Amino acid sequence: MDKEKFFKTFDKVMFVFTILYYTGTLNFFAGATVADNPTLNNASVSSTDTAILSFFQLIVYFATIVMTSVHYKKVIYLITKRKFIWGLVAIIMLSFLWSDVPDIASRRGIVFFGTILFALNIAARFTVREQLFLLAWTMGFAIVINIVFTLALPWAGIESGEHQGAWRGVYSQKNVFARNMVLSSITFVLATLASKTHRRLLLCGLGFSVLLILLSTSKGALVVSVALLALVQLFRSLRWNNSLLVPFLILGVLLASTVILLFIGNTETVVKLLGRDITLTGRTGIWSVVIGKIPQHPWLGYGYKSFWLGMAGDSADVWYETFFMAPNSHNGFLDVAVETGLVGLSCFLLTFTKSCLRAIQWVRLNPTAEGLFPIMYLMFVLLNNLIESTILDPAIFVLILYTSITTAMLVQPIPVQDSPQSINVHTLKA
Repeated sequence: MDKEKFFKTFDKVMFVFTILYYTGTLNFFAGATVADNPTLNNASVSSTDTAILSFFQLIVYFATIVMTSVHYKKVIYLITKRKFIWGLVAIIMLSFLWSDVPDIASRRGIVFFGTILFALNIAARFTVREQLFLLAWTMGFAIVINIVFTLALPWAGIESGEHQGAWRGVYSQKNVFARNMVLSSITFVLATLASKTHRRLLLCGLGFSVLLILLSTSKGALVVSVALLALVQLFRSLRWNNSLLVPFLILGVLLASTVILLFIGNTETVVKLLGRDITLTGRTGIWSVVIGKIPQHPWLGYGYKSFWLGMAGDSADVWYETFFMAPNSHNGFLDVAVETGLVGLSCFLLTFTKSCLRAIQWVRLNPTAEGLFPIMYLMFVLLNNLIESTILDPAIFVLILYTSITTAMLVQPIPVQDSPQSINVHTLKA
């Protein structure tokens, strides 16, 4: 094997390994699933306290250093193309200067920087199509691991108590399991459309993904998956339909999905407004407290990972007002605002908006199924972060894939569909 093939294989292995690690799928190496720890920012972070998972984390750091040293010219070039992302990184890296817990902010800031760096290496090495099929392989492994784990250890892989009977697999909670399976389902849909071979295997992956979403009993995940499947066909219609109907249909699906997700996440509040009362956990109480905290540090926020500190920080007010020990806002955009301020939120919204506009161009210019991958992943991030918080957390796969997919889309030459209406563009400018 020559040097080029060796590093290509190394990069592929590290892509699969790292995504499995950041989805929390490798938690089973710790012996079982790990419980949520409110003093940390999410379940997968708490699992790194175990020696073997900490070792896995070191492998990811080592791989990032190796990949960067090999691809440093491409990585430097890509850095210059993502100015708004690096604006957000700069705020996060410097936030220890105004954080009440500077040691936490500085350490987590370094991890955030490393995560972005790894993602840029993926973008430097793999095209959007290659990332799609590597992700399909990764989610295939995740499906097998979760099914085997749950059937072998049902006491650990199936919820008890309030959500008794719901599958959670190797993860700490059923919603984490469901979120990963939603990503898996949309990945297999696009991979099936893009592949001329192994279609039966990819369809099996799609079928198991849907089955596991149902077994998780997560209504939010089910709504997101149905919305994403509807959006696949609507975005495909952008290639041949110049009518305003398609954009309005897309907007309608997004608005309907948002309303349904907000209803599911705030059932208690909605029912009370209707004059009834049930005991469920709504999110609006958490959101109102967090929104009230943002004006106290409006421009640069409280500092990265410096707000949600359980009863030790300002997040204690959430418990006092809602009697719920929340690990985050259950809304990714609110957490960006409270941790990095309006400046950080603006940086993210600018990069997200520009990525969406480019992704729509990709859909119209790229006749292949992988042309849908960037916009569908962006819709996944958008819908998921209406009721969960995954944008800024380096211990979750969302940040890595967001950066790698949107960066590859930015610089990768794409095939242009041959038609009288085609635009003669083979690359998208930054």
